[in-house]
Amino acid sequence: MPLLRRSFFAPVLMALVGATLYANSLQNPFVFDDLAAIAENDDLRQILPLWLDPDASARPSLNARPLVRLSLALNYAVHGLEVPGYHLINTTLHILCAITLGGLVRRTLQTPALNPRFGAHAYELALGCSLLWLAHPLNNQVSNYLVQRSEPLMALGYLSMLYSLALSNGGDKRWWIAAALACTLGMASKENMVSAPLIALLYDRTFLAGSFRQALALRARLYMGLAATWLLLSFLLIARPHGESIGFATELGSWVYLLNQCTVIADYLYKSIWPHPLILDYGFPLPLTLGDIWPQGLMLIGLLVITGWTLYRHPPIGFCLALFFAVLAPTSSFVPIVNEVGAERRIYLPLAALIAVVITAAYGALGHTTTRRRTFVAILGLVLAAFSWQTLDRNRDFHTPMALARTVVAAVPHNPRGQTYLGLALVEAGHVQQGIQHYQRAIALRPTFGEAHNNLGIALGKLGRHTEAIPCYQTAIAHHPRLTQAYNNLGNALLSIDRTQEAIAYYREAIDRRPAYADAHNNLGIALATTGQINEAQNHFRRALEIRPDFPAARKNLEISKRSNRP
Repeated sequence: MPLLRRSFFAPVLMALVGATLYANSLQNPFVFDDLAAIAENDDLRQILPLWLDPDASARPSLNARPLVRLSLALNYAVHGLEVPGYHLINTTLHILCAITLGGLVRRTLQTPALNPRFGAHAYELALGCSLLWLAHPLNNQVSNYLVQRSEPLMALGYLSMLYSLALSNGGDKRWWIAAALACTLGMASKENMVSAPLIALLYDRTFLAGSFRQALALRARLYMGLAATWLLLSFLLIARPHGESIGFATELGSWVYLLNQCTVIADYLYKSIWPHPLILDYGFPLPLTLGDIWPQGLMLIGLLVITGWTLYRHPPIGFCLALFFAVLAPTSSFVPIVNEVGAERRIYLPLAALIAVVITAAYGALGHTTTRRRTFVAILGLVLAAFSWQTLDRNRDFHTPMALARTVVAAVPHNPRGQTYLGLALVEAGHVQQGIQHYQRAIALRPTFGEAHNNLGIALGKLGRHTEAIPCYQTAIAHHPRLTQAYNNLGNALLSIDRTQEAIAYYREAIDRRPAYADAHNNLGIALATTGQINEAQNHFRRALEIRPDFPAARKNLEISKRSNRP
């Protein structure tokens, strides 16, 4: 089809398809981590600096991804907390990733190794890969779960790096600069980018140079530049922005986490084919044994063996499988991520590699005659229509936090975080007693879950049961000392029963742990004002307004304190 060979057609088509697929998501509210990372994150109220000391940051894990933080801060500067602007950027990034993937697949199919078999239909195959990946329901989180913007930003950097490498094969070294810049931006977006320089070298060996030695001989400076981006990633990680949630000193350990990943990766592979049920939150790692996961473990070992074999005998297939495992490895191997055993967004870029293998293999099997090619296109069209319908339906789950939380609880009833989020949605909807029941279920499932204890305290406080709320906050602090909100909430509960001096101590503790905590400054000002310390109270009201200029309560309290301090 000549139209497909016009350079503008495929990007325009993908933009139209992407916009249509996610048009019903623009009004979806902030959900789950969006609330703490965006709506309540005072770090985003200023654009610069791009990186803050983790001890002074409201959200160190987001702060350690400066490109993500910058994009969200710009969103806030333009849109405030109006969600359509955030959704628009996330969806646009997803579309740009699909367009870049299409360009990469097309260029790859036109390399000497693949051109004899696929070159004549490279445009159509690339478009099919991109559209299928764009519409796949597993990718819905990158548009609906706003703080997960890190995933498409990282993927865009990764894909742009490989695309620039492919374009540089003609000898234009300006593409080397583009590749290094893309790799740098990817490193500033998410830690999964760590494998990118090695995968670039593997791509060069597989599709361009023919060997590692030749690739290094032709493009040594490029790979030196790509390797240098590891320095940026090391700097961002050296302060341990994720705290104790990532690392080897965990309650379950690396081995048990690896066993968990066998079941999670098997689930990703299953949902790549049959994306149901979709799960926003897989929950915490479980105490599994080899006996629990041996079928999935054998399957993954087999896939790793196939990857190694194909890298040697069928390098193009081996490259795609290697890309799949390389991007997953930082989050889905033996390095424990304590607070999240799995997440569908982790397979965002790896899914593109799987789709490329499936599409080209299917075309290789069916594309020998006109009739078979038509059969291939018909099957692809049916799958694309089914995926598109399910993506549109999945967007509706995000319409309300309660509906979304119910899908998590239904899919993973043993997930205490899902129970906690459903409790939060119920409390915010005015069903406080029902919310308390879900918080209690979460605590029964995981007694050390500080967030559930903290939220239970908030719910009890809404019922005026401040005395009962106090031990909830104390337990939350004992199990999760970094949960700064619990110190502030404990101060509120103590202030409510006139234990003002104790409240002041906890407000100060919250501020010591997070100096840019506007709510704690405002609350400390209130407590100080009740004890007659008006000047210090005004200082904290002013500090709250410096952090969050659009803070009407702090502004009102400052005006009241000024009037009360007049002679």
